[in-house]
Amino acid sequence: MPDAAPASLAPAELAASYLRSVAISLKSFDEFASFLDALKQLVGEDRYLKGAAQLCDVFSGETKQPDFESLEQNETVIAIAGAKVSRGYLKYAGRADGRPFGAEDLHLMGAISSVVSALVEQAQNFRKKEQATSILQYLMNQLPLGVVCFDAQGSVLVENKLAQRLLGSSGVVLLKSQVAREGRENRDWVKLHLEVDGNLIYCEGRSLEVSEGVVINAYVLYDLSSSREKLLKDLELEAYLSESRGGAVVVALLESPAVAGEVYRKVKASAADYSLEPTKVQPLDAYTCACIFRGKDVRRVRYLLRQRLPCLALEDLRVALVGYDASVAVAEPAQGLLDAVSAALAQSDVALLPELLVLEIYPPVVDALEMIVGEECRLRTVDSIDAADALIRSGQVDGLILDVDGYGQAERERMQRAASSAGAGFKIFYSSYKQLQMARSTCGLSEGDTLLQKPFETQEVADLVRLQFNLA
Repeated sequence: MPDAAPASLAPAELAASYLRSVAISLKSFDEFASFLDALKQLVGEDRYLKGAAQLCDVFSGETKQPDFESLEQNETVIAIAGAKVSRGYLKYAGRADGRPFGAEDLHLMGAISSVVSALVEQAQNFRKKEQATSILQYLMNQLPLGVVCFDAQGSVLVENKLAQRLLGSSGVVLLKSQVAREGRENRDWVKLHLEVDGNLIYCEGRSLEVSEGVVINAYVLYDLSSSREKLLKDLELEAYLSESRGGAVVVALLESPAVAGEVYRKVKASAADYSLEPTKVQPLDAYTCACIFRGKDVRRVRYLLRQRLPCLALEDLRVALVGYDASVAVAEPAQGLLDAVSAALAQSDVALLPELLVLEIYPPVVDALEMIVGEECRLRTVDSIDAADALIRSGQVDGLILDVDGYGQAERERMQRAASSAGAGFKIFYSSYKQLQMARSTCGLSEGDTLLQKPFETQEVADLVRLQFNLA
């Protein structure tokens, strides 16, 4: 408080001295008990008025009442009144120069009481907010997800312990830079994958207006490292088994952006319906999961997913599937498979359509078939009978359209053997300019074989394909 003799202080100097004392006490504002002590010191070290302050209890908020019976003749008590409760009182024993109190002194005591009351009230409100913040921080720290929030300037407002562990200082910088590169407007969802110190982190967030004019950027972080590591280990193992013992391995990727976690939850719960072990279903992020099919080729997995996935009622579902080719040597087969199936999501709209291999010597005929059945299935061509044989036996195609006019008996019999090795569900269509009876007699077709007669009747061909693949 004023550090010179009262007589030497002009009113302006006295006011400045009081203001400096208040400023000094505010330095401890964020610590309630220390701030109350500072306010008591402010009153007690006043060299103009001989005062003392009795403030509310630090913990209970209760205040002691003054002992009016013990007051001396020259003493006075000023209440520190709040809006609803008392916050204590100031007790003055006179002026420092020994003069009696004047009217201006009483006004000064009232002003000091008002200032102290306002400061105590704000400190109590601040403490309540700090306590609420501490509770929220504690609850956030219990979450299994990382949470981090930035202000409009990009400074961290709050983050829980998991976010601190996942991101560290380098991860925070990386997150902010990737969000900036997204170039999204406020309130748009942001979905990112980050790799921080070897850990794969999925991040999702958006801008939120928490109060009028106050916008923060809030993000939720999910550590995918363990799921990704397990998925890659499983893929490595399946690739090794495929190379050493034979057998097909297919990876399917399912993505549904409607509800976070829904696709993984539903697919894992119904894994048995897809002949999958639950451990062979792993999440890639909140909206995508990978399924590893062992012992089934692409054709069988495609058929299985085409029949069963509609039962899950997943919105905006995208699907991709890729089979492992053990004959192609790659340094990291697991990662290669994952990259390939992720890239294949771009063709999701046709991923589950049956794939037909067409052996036709005239390209215009293939073009005509594409126009007729292009919405029902995918057509594929190869350069040789050897390539066709290998493709059928690999399990990647669902059926064959063979031009019996362009290929001889040896080729037909070879394709029939390949189709037989492909197993049940593989469909063969024959095409010819000959009439049905002539084609059967000259080409050795049986009564049960399906013949597509040229020139094609559009509706008839489309109906036959839909019927054979149960696409009606």
